[in-house]
Amino acid sequence: MNKLITSILFLTLTFSLNSQNKRTGTIIKISGSEITVRNENPQNPFQMGETLRLLTGDESVVLRVVFPMQTSAKCKLLSGSINSLKIGTIVSSGYHQSTNKAVIKPLTKLQSVDIESIKLNDFDSFLGFSKGYLVESAEKILGPPFIKMPTKLMINIDNKRILVWRDLTGENEIKVVIEPKIVNNLKIISSISVGSTTIKGNKKYYQDTSSSGTVSFLLSKGIDDSKLNLFGTPASKIISIFGEPKKIENESEYYTYSYVSPKGTKIFFRFYGHENLLHLIEVHY
Repeated sequence: MNKLITSILFLTLTFSLNSQNKRTGTIIKISGSEITVRNENPQNPFQMGETLRLLTGDESVVLRVVFPMQTSAKCKLLSGSINSLKIGTIVSSGYHQSTNKAVIKPLTKLQSVDIESIKLNDFDSFLGFSKGYLVESAEKILGPPFIKMPTKLMINIDNKRILVWRDLTGENEIKVVIEPKIVNNLKIISSISVGSTTIKGNKKYYQDTSSSGTVSFLLSKGIDDSKLNLFGTPASKIISIFGEPKKIENESEYYTYSYVSPKGTKIFFRFYGHENLLHLIEVHY
């Protein structure tokens, strides 16, 4: 009898949720900062950039969909505590017991981290994106690219298509490269690069952009990646942290250290030759 009553209550709750919500799901996996939510209605999948909240009425906890699939979605914790989440917790995009709207404030500073604790495999996820993520996820989170290319924000270079975001100072760029081969109309992120520089005279130098510039722009979008703390690190320190680079490439004004993570992610650190401080990070999947 108890099982029958429980089943009836569950079916009643499910019907009620489906009738009141845009989309409802259940948390089935929590791995670090990534939360996987099973979609209760595969015919109405979650959307890229969609925000989800707990059905308990706790609106301080907000998830953002970063990789939607037909039957589930990978999400990132946007606000609140990861400890508030448990396997089996129900989340929704439409139903809330509380009438107060959650206010998501832009981040103002990077999370504090000892840069010596950063490992190469940490770069398998960069700015919240990892191998297989769709370009749509970048556009949903970062917004429209700042630079309007002649071909509708996309240009072809070496058979690759590139999206470019430029910070408000106009000196730094965030580039997202799309894989040359587009399968089933899906545009997959191939690489991401972020610069943190300024121009003095006729030369470029590393600049702390956490208050104004690229890093500040990323923080305003809710992106807090501890690896951005590496900006401004001397080249010799990079070697002491990650070891000798696989390859060193020299150009007229800068040089690049190349590394590869255990999973095959390629990481490039770039330094201006006249100051030897890290000013650009580029990650290839």
